[in-house]
Amino acid sequence: MEERLLPVNAVVGLVTPGDINPAVLADAGFRLVAFEVPVLALSGERVTVDVVLFDARVSHFLLVEAKSGASFDGRQARRYANIDPYSVVQAVHVSLTHSGEVTVEVAYACPSAQCEAIGLAMGDAEVDFPILYASQSEVGLAREAAASETLRAVFAAGPVKLVGPPPRLVPFDHDSPVDVIEPFVKAQLVAELSHKRPSITTPALTERVAAYAALMARRARADLVNKVNASCRRIAQADPANFHYQPPLPNEPAIMHMIRTPEANDPRGRTQAYQALARRPGGRRCAQAVDPRQFDLLAELEINEDRNATDRSEEEGDGS
Repeated sequence: MEERLLPVNAVVGLVTPGDINPAVLADAGFRLVAFEVPVLALSGERVTVDVVLFDARVSHFLLVEAKSGASFDGRQARRYANIDPYSVVQAVHVSLTHSGEVTVEVAYACPSAQCEAIGLAMGDAEVDFPILYASQSEVGLAREAAASETLRAVFAAGPVKLVGPPPRLVPFDHDSPVDVIEPFVKAQLVAELSHKRPSITTPALTERVAAYAALMARRARADLVNKVNASCRRIAQADPANFHYQPPLPNEPAIMHMIRTPEANDPRGRTQAYQALARRPGGRRCAQAVDPRQFDLLAELEINEDRNATDRSEEEGDGS
């Protein structure tokens, strides 16, 4: 995971039930509804919101601006302070379940080390927003007076202690370089090959590689698909025996064709064939798009096959 995405993953982790860390924002009624969404301020200017959470019970939005460093844009912050709530409704396409006022709350998310600097910059810009600060061990709330009653209640007992580090739910985004995205695309293509899928469009591949791509605004999603296209083109050029990249047409998406499954042409067997395919040209295995807390299934299969081969050799030796 890129370091700049730590605040994003910290927030998403708190709204994702089922993880080892407490989903305190989900418990408070919030759900994740959008990423990288441009919304309109009352001044007529637009601001792109990094993460949008929504509490449908009270029609309340929590807009999160993620900062990986101490940089702070005062003009952007003032646009945030004047966002039109109904512009947010239109931008994220949510359905309001009851009549009543739609409310919007803005919070900044940043690494713990940058919390004080961001707070000082807010004072200089004459804006006041709560700050969600994140580290590998906790997520806390600063500038509590600027937060809603709901958000203050979530952190009433102090920072939320994390059982494990923030999850890698968003390991990359549309701003990530192709070199970061390509190993995840390669890992997913290997999975598609193992299921004997003949072809897949790159928008569909993008949603398989990036779990939250469907929640991205149109422009951000298109930029991410373009990065996946570039990754597919490079993968096909490096391995034309297994992949063929079909570029997009004016009204049609690009397609990645899986030409053949590797075990059909590798006498060493299924496990070794897929391990070879997953390695980089220099012999090093590509990064896999999996949770680092999970076991490496291919490695476990290789160990079992080596043990079986050893057992067979010992049996043959006993029988001689």
